[in-house]
Amino acid sequence: MRCKEILNRIRANLAEMGMFIGASFISTRRLRKKWIYFMSPPQELPPAIEKSQAPPQELSLLMEKCLLVCVNGAGGSGSGVICDFLSEFSTVAQYCNHSPAGGGELLQNPVFGRGYGEFQFLRLAGGLWEFELSIAHKNQFYKSDMIKRYRATVEHWAKYCKLFNDKFQELSEKFLQKLIEFEMPAEIIVKTMPVSEFRALARQYLRECFTESVKQFQRPIILWDNALGDWSWSGEDIERKFEYFDNLKICLVWRDPRDVFAENLKFDWGKWMPQNPADFIKYYRLTTAEFMNVKHENVRVFRFEDIVFDYKAKTEEIMAFIGLEKEDHKHPKGLFDPDKSSQNIGIWKSLMLTPLAADIEMIHDELESYCWEGKE
Repeated sequence: MRCKEILNRIRANLAEMGMFIGASFISTRRLRKKWIYFMSPPQELPPAIEKSQAPPQELSLLMEKCLLVCVNGAGGSGSGVICDFLSEFSTVAQYCNHSPAGGGELLQNPVFGRGYGEFQFLRLAGGLWEFELSIAHKNQFYKSDMIKRYRATVEHWAKYCKLFNDKFQELSEKFLQKLIEFEMPAEIIVKTMPVSEFRALARQYLRECFTESVKQFQRPIILWDNALGDWSWSGEDIERKFEYFDNLKICLVWRDPRDVFAENLKFDWGKWMPQNPADFIKYYRLTTAEFMNVKHENVRVFRFEDIVFDYKAKTEEIMAFIGLEKEDHKHPKGLFDPDKSSQNIGIWKSLMLTPLAADIEMIHDELESYCWEGKE
């Protein structure tokens, strides 16, 4: 039977089961590719948290305490272990990718179940930070186009997942109207304003969005996976990030580059991460080097291997940094099991008896200070 016919049969069977292929590595040329990911249609997702609405006084207190926690890596860095650890707490609701495979009570904590990825409307092209660049620009055609692009970005994310109590488009349009002087069929005239004023308006906009999140999930801590990772972590760039939020804490995670490279090859991340060692070394430096120089009271930098092998000390450090209470840790090791995660450390060694050994040695020589040589 031809590969294409097999693929069509699989799709037909999935359609009968009420499922669709969310991301597929099936190829009509190479049917033996590695994985198929399945996802239930978005409209069939159960509510993330099934509980009665909190009384107004209690809800007001939750909103006062609202904290946004952003966990950022650099691709394959293992930042998911912090997302998983935080998601074991009853006070945390997460906008991220790392959700339990099983059912039961744990499924109430991750906001949208499996497969909904990283909510990236700030950092990607067409997002809020690019919008900031256009504000200072004198070219009205550029500004007009940026309004259109941001509306398209919002429309995409609003369809992709029902965040901010399903009010993302409404709140975004309210924000845009504060920036627009007037609109015509073909062009939009945008107000001229200093960047500081734009950031203040954006901060109010995001405050309203996350207020809706607290109403929706009735949890004071919102976990946001890789939302701020734009490769810029210098002092000025860090300060800019904090100007957008009322109450923000950031966790950065890095990992032995040899293991990152090995996973890159294993999972075929070649579309977004170089697979030849020379370019990979440049990529790693670009994405990770600034982590080492971050100095901010609301930012912590963690090494993946340390979190795994020094679980107690590092998780206590994370809890103290964020302000988590031990009694709210309802599912210890329910998502982040250090014994399982330890199997992802030192995987580069499996390549040392292959032709790729020279690549691993090159990465070690160039990035030795980032390499983990075992428990200290």
